Amino acid sequence: PREFGRREDGPLELHKAVCVQCGNECEVPFRPSQGKPVYCRECFKERGNDAGPTSPRPSGGLEQINKKLDRILSLLEGHDGGEEMPRKKVWKKRY
Repeated sequence: PREFGRREDGPLELHKAVCVQCGNECEVPFRPSQGKPVYCRECFKERGNDAGPTSPRPSGGLEQINKKLDRILSLLEGHDGGEEMPRKKVWKKRY
């Protein structure tokens, strides 16, 4: 079993942070980065596994993906299946 707080190359380095939920100071085993929430041990436990993503998703991201998928589907549906779909010409190096 792995011992928490210890690594093979020495003790685990802890970094000071402020919990976004309760506002208490805490120490975490990673270097906090701007824009990503940090939770103290107690608040992290309260959140559980179903807390969802920790960073916000860009707005409109799913709409863009759906438009691209719709375009791909329309191209595929337009193909009658009787012949091979056209492919980009790939130039091979001759040695």
